[in-house]
Amino acid sequence: MLRPIPEDKSDHAALDAASSEPLSAAGAVASEDDVAVRSNSNSNVSDVSAVLADPQGGARRGMDSSGDIDGGLVKKEQSRESRKERRRQLRQRRRKRRFKRWASWRSFVVMGIVVVAAVVIVVSIVTTTKGSSSSNNGNDILAESRPPTPSPTLDPQTLATLDKLINDIVVPSARNTSYEASILQIAHERAHQWIVSRDLLRDEVLADSTPIRFTQRYVLALLFYSMQFNNNQISKELEDKILSSDLSECGWEGVFCDEEIVEQTSTTTVLVPVVRRIEWGAVGAVGVLPPELRSLKYLQELNVSINKLQGTIPLDWFENRSVSSSSSEPLIEQLYHLPYLYMFDCRFNNLGGPVPAHFWTLPSLRFVYLANNSLTGMLPPDDFMVNSTRASFLQDVWIDHNEFTGTLPGWIFTLPILKSFSAEHNDLTGSLDGSVTKGQLPKNMETLDLSFNNFTGQIPEAFFTGVSLTFLYLDHNNFTKLPNISSDGPFALTDIWMENNSLQGPIPQNFGVGWPNLRELKLEGNQLTGEIRPGCDEEVTADGAAVLWPGLSLMQADCKRSSAAVDAPVTCECCTSCF
Repeated sequence: MLRPIPEDKSDHAALDAASSEPLSAAGAVASEDDVAVRSNSNSNVSDVSAVLADPQGGARRGMDSSGDIDGGLVKKEQSRESRKERRRQLRQRRRKRRFKRWASWRSFVVMGIVVVAAVVIVVSIVTTTKGSSSSNNGNDILAESRPPTPSPTLDPQTLATLDKLINDIVVPSARNTSYEASILQIAHERAHQWIVSRDLLRDEVLADSTPIRFTQRYVLALLFYSMQFNNNQISKELEDKILSSDLSECGWEGVFCDEEIVEQTSTTTVLVPVVRRIEWGAVGAVGVLPPELRSLKYLQELNVSINKLQGTIPLDWFENRSVSSSSSEPLIEQLYHLPYLYMFDCRFNNLGGPVPAHFWTLPSLRFVYLANNSLTGMLPPDDFMVNSTRASFLQDVWIDHNEFTGTLPGWIFTLPILKSFSAEHNDLTGSLDGSVTKGQLPKNMETLDLSFNNFTGQIPEAFFTGVSLTFLYLDHNNFTKLPNISSDGPFALTDIWMENNSLQGPIPQNFGVGWPNLRELKLEGNQLTGEIRPGCDEEVTADGAAVLWPGLSLMQADCKRSSAAVDAPVTCECCTSCF
């Protein structure tokens, strides 16, 4: 609706004022503007008179009672208001269309948010349900898939049976340090509590005809709690992951079993799954190793490397047992607590103290990895090993980066199938020339690393004439003399590092002969003199068919490159670097 326009009388007032305006006092003629105003006023008066005389004609011309002037203003005002109204209506329609589009998009967005929130809630509920159903606390367990949660309160007879079995496993802690004893006491309490109140297979295991499964279950729980001791804080996630209370111990994380005949009579044969391998490396362990692990007598492999274990390697693991003529056990099981152990890996921990001497007497021992700890003491001397059974099947022995002292016993080099021996970065001393004689090096030996120790004297000739020896590292010691090599080979050596020793005197004339596979030779940091015979790019055989070291890539010495050079003790035409 258009609003009514009030009558505008401003023109009438102007007309009256113009008609009554007096002449100027000087009688001067009115100005041109005044004349124009009066003229317009007179014409307006005549128009008004005509309208008053013929009101219908005025109406036909679109004028109201105010005359032509007021009528024109009304038309203009109406036209302006009409345009404004049309613009306003157009803006309103545009706003409505935009609002409808936004409302539709907003509804879609809100609906999407609601759907995503519902999905998240459902997933969290399902995850929580699964987590609670798989935890070891025994809550919300489906009766059809799991046995009921054991009661923390046992009947006296069951509790007495359980305690008796545990007492048979426990090893007196008189040999443990106070630190180890305190940790082990807490670990025993936790393992006992886990068996009593959280182990869902407890009653089933106790009902077995043999105590092996209960022993395995308790010892593994004890090993876990002993290794995970960290200011009384246990990783709950790792605990639930490894000690699965509703699974056989053979199904636990890092535990592997085989079936073994445990009891056999004329009428029955009992097959029991026995623990063969424990792989608990890099699990963040910071505790100690319990002596009760020796009860896992069928254990073959134990890997606890890359942790932060402290304490010592338990002596009780390897202490010899008393043989009983009335026992039905095989003799090897009567002699040793861990008779089948052939791999022990405890590298990269903080273990200290000596390695038990009887450790080296286990007949099944094959792979020993003790590197990167703080182990101390001496390796068993030759006379001890002569009077004891020997770990004759040792293949890899890595004792590097420890604090071993004393001499290197000769029995090491008499192990028949030894392939790799690494003792670098220790405090070993003494001469090796008497420990190793020509031809005594194990025929399968490929790597010998004695670097960063304090060995003295002449380097044994056998180190250079081994049939299979490929890598020889003797650097950073106090060796004083190179041997005269009496054999021309060929030998398998590829890498020989002897830098930073106290080697003196002339280089033997046949040094390097018989090493066709030589790739690296390092002799710098010594007091050698003479010449390293050329063999890198010359034909040196009798028929001139081959060079001495065709694969040579690195040769370093305190050298000059030709006999004409001065101020260098060693002449070496093949050296890649001279110091």
